[in-house]
Amino acid sequence: MADKFRLNNGMTIPEIGFGTYKAAADGTERVISEAIWAGYRYFDTASFYGTEEALGKAWTQSGLERGAFQIASKAWKSELGYKEVRTAFEKSLERLRTDYLDLYLIHWPSATFFLSICSI
Repeated sequence: MADKFRLNNGMTIPEIGFGTYKAAADGTERVISEAIWAGYRYFDTASFYGTEEALGKAWTQSGLERGAFQIASKAWKSELGYKEVRTAFEKSLERLRTDYLDLYLIHWPSATFFLSICSI
């Protein structure tokens, strides 16, 4: 579908990704399944979006291998802290029906969070 960007670490990501915020507002994976059918292979989600389960179901039902997709998810601001982020990450993996993520971000980091990790 799209060309890819090569990152400094050698990893490549598609130029265009599909953001899933409110993509499963109807409670189904239909919109995400249509995006897969249209050729999207890079998906952005977050625990806060409530779309991880729909994305997990859509990609597993697509018939494509997990390696065909790049999935980015995020920990929400209420999930900050070392243990909390690890727990949020594990829950995201379960909802997404995968054992790895290609990218995991802190969705809305705060100054307090940065100060807490600087002392680790």
